[in-house]
Amino acid sequence: MIKGLHPQHRAFQPKKAFEGELFVRKIKYKIEKPLYLSYQINGEIADSLLTPDRDQVIKYPLDVALSHIIINFNQLDLIKSLVDVRTPDCWEKSILFVEKTEVSHPELWKQAFYELYGPKAVLEEPGHQKHTNLIAQNLGYNVVAGIPYGLKNLLASAGIKKASEVLNYRPSYDFLPVEALTEEQREIYQKHTVVNELLFGDQFAVDLHLFSRAYDANGEVKWFLGISDYSKEKPDIKLTTSLLENPRQHIPKETLGHLESMIASGSIQNPERFLKEVAFLAAYAHEAIHVKERAVDGEILFEEGLTFALGIALAVYFRNQPKTY
Repeated sequence: MIKGLHPQHRAFQPKKAFEGELFVRKIKYKIEKPLYLSYQINGEIADSLLTPDRDQVIKYPLDVALSHIIINFNQLDLIKSLVDVRTPDCWEKSILFVEKTEVSHPELWKQAFYELYGPKAVLEEPGHQKHTNLIAQNLGYNVVAGIPYGLKNLLASAGIKKASEVLNYRPSYDFLPVEALTEEQREIYQKHTVVNELLFGDQFAVDLHLFSRAYDANGEVKWFLGISDYSKEKPDIKLTTSLLENPRQHIPKETLGHLESMIASGSIQNPERFLKEVAFLAAYAHEAIHVKERAVDGEILFEEGLTFALGIALAVYFRNQPKTY
């Protein structure tokens, strides 16, 4: 028996998890879904669980009885298996705990969640707030999908944040003034104005900042190369100076292989500068599309913005080439 969960009801670890049994008082009953644990329901509520013929269990009273046990879970492993999206479906996962239902050991629920999903995990918002989930993902959060509604409410009451609650994430930066760049780096940096004119026209205005380090309360932040903020009157883009210093570490392996083949063919002059230009301008154009379309990764507006920016760049390139066809 698992102690400390309820003064009347009893809960037991079954021989195999998610193959629990239900006893109303001391009589065993079958129910529609498998149980995570085994239970013996006692007291006055036991009678309300059964139909008049006492041959079937009624869902709502059973949910109430089990909820009184679950909110008192006092072991980390009990909670982890229940809120793990990889574990089988079960009766307990279908219980509709209402918002602000308090658990007895919120610190254990928080520990279970973060051990499963990581320190930057948050709860997914409902489907109609998909945009919010995408923004949180772009800020580096693990937006956890698949946790049932009732359990999400228990986790939220324990202190786990939802995606909408982390959208004001603002790390701190060690900014580097343009004057501190090398001559080559400054020349590459200035090319962002050409990108603006080429892709968006002369009405596009954005502040571009370079940072050598980003950090928050948990230490240095390295999960993004650039980040854009278009919530202000004049949007801004922040890019890491590492793009101008160590471009190879930021270019995907297959792309880097293609670029190095171009370099090996002798068609690219000053290859190290070329790699810096590719890394920096790719990161800048990506963030600039976010600003221009006011959309996040995965949204159709962003995808269309990237598609037509590529089309513009290619059309201009071919117009500037000698006609050979």
